[in-house]
Amino acid sequence: MDQGLSYLKGPTDVPLRPITVGGFVEELKDEFEDVIIISSIEQKKTLTTQEFFEETDNFAAALYDSGLKRGDKIGIIVNNSVEALVANYGCIKGGFVLVNLNPALQPRELEYYMKTLQISCIVCVDKYKSFNILDTIKKIVPELGESSSEVVDSKSVPSLKLVIVISDEQYRGTTKFKSIMSLGKSIPKETLTNFKNQIDTHDIFTILFTSGSTGNPKMVGLTHHQFANCLNVLKMRLPLLQEKGNFCFYLPLFHIFGLGFCLLCISHGVTITLPSLYYNPEKNLRAISNEGCTWIMGTPTMLADLIRIQKDLNLPLSPTIAISGGAAGSTQLFKDVLEILKIKQLRSGYGMSETAAAVWPVAEDFNDFKSVGTLCDHLEAKIVDNEGTIVPIGTVGELYLRGYSIIKNYLNYDTELLDQDGWFKTGDAVYVDKNGKIYITGRLKDIINRGGEKISPAEVEELLQSYPNIVEVYVVGTYHERLGEEVCACIKLTSGTTVTLEEVKNYCKGKLSYYKIPTRIEIMDSFPKTLIGKIQKSKLTELVNNVVVN
Repeated sequence: MDQGLSYLKGPTDVPLRPITVGGFVEELKDEFEDVIIISSIEQKKTLTTQEFFEETDNFAAALYDSGLKRGDKIGIIVNNSVEALVANYGCIKGGFVLVNLNPALQPRELEYYMKTLQISCIVCVDKYKSFNILDTIKKIVPELGESSSEVVDSKSVPSLKLVIVISDEQYRGTTKFKSIMSLGKSIPKETLTNFKNQIDTHDIFTILFTSGSTGNPKMVGLTHHQFANCLNVLKMRLPLLQEKGNFCFYLPLFHIFGLGFCLLCISHGVTITLPSLYYNPEKNLRAISNEGCTWIMGTPTMLADLIRIQKDLNLPLSPTIAISGGAAGSTQLFKDVLEILKIKQLRSGYGMSETAAAVWPVAEDFNDFKSVGTLCDHLEAKIVDNEGTIVPIGTVGELYLRGYSIIKNYLNYDTELLDQDGWFKTGDAVYVDKNGKIYITGRLKDIINRGGEKISPAEVEELLQSYPNIVEVYVVGTYHERLGEEVCACIKLTSGTTVTLEEVKNYCKGKLSYYKIPTRIEIMDSFPKTLIGKIQKSKLTELVNNVVVN
């Protein structure tokens, strides 16, 4: 902290390490070689740590033998299976660039990624829920369904050489995942070792996508150096890693939040339990109970799903730690996590695709619902006003970050991402207390401007979340002719219950300033969200404002 101003520097006691992600993950592998590291309940399949590393070696070696080279982009469209984890980590340790893709992508969207990134190989399931993945790929690469060869020769995507399908069926123009694994077994181990030794710590290891308000999604390239050191910081702030245990994993792998924690678990001999191939809250809860899972994680929506089902089933639970991320959660939700899910420690951190994990609780700060923790090692932060001036401690402003884990630019945009002093503007409204703990109050673009009064939606949401029978609530600004914006609460209720605007207003009186009290409510059955359950405020605002117009 700097003389009462909101400027922070993270710890520097532990130096940054020149290490790859694969090097970090496998540092301690000999200590856990007999541990069941992956257990897929639906597949009835397990792998020990030793088996997992052998399988991933085989996968990476087979890609090289098939003509791929270090730095080639591998697009992955998978469910939560053993094969999916093998493919993900096999790409990482082999020096390829991991590109996890959302299975819901439409042909136009997938084509943009494939062409822009010059993807060399696709690893996919044939079907994902209602999405026929292979049909989507064939619309982009029509040669696939006509070829008798497993080597792809495409005019529309010339970079594409191989399509590997995780399926028992053989599809024209593709290679079965099992065939790739068989090929890998026949390749001498020293061949892969030679390739791994060529990986540079500053090579990009994965490409992420972050939505912009306009245009195509922005592409974020994270290097081995950035992510391996980020994992090392989280390791130091998660002492429970040393206690091993069992991690119930149900996040999609195309989200870095989930993939990062899978890698942490593998590196420390923590079993990863996959409850089902696709997200299913009841199967998740039963796995936590039946498998004795000690770790759970998810977005606030996912945790709310577990709470709702546990209220009905009342299963015996014994998880030790819950990790929340991807979106802000209410105090009431976190209290329910502790009481209903029997959690002993709850952690909620902060990060973005552009920054990796930037703020995280230290060991003694668990169960602090409001704060997301303290600044991570080797990073700097400042909180500034609209003029760029650092604000006093306790004052809300925009969070700026600087340090090793921050990307410098987007891969598909030429504009410089950092300012002239190397600061990244997060767009998040935050404040810091005298102990260096950071508190998120919302996105700056979500702040409601009611006649010049600035209102944080998170503050209103926090209060309404404790109202009886409100299951979920999001607050947005809607058009008002005189004030510019007014406060609208979008509410999902317990089945069979009702609430009126007057009841909401009366509940808020005496708890919120008059101008923060909603002047409109919308009762909704569902909200626009991403596949990991993160609310899409811009779409919700558009939806609500369209109701006003119409």
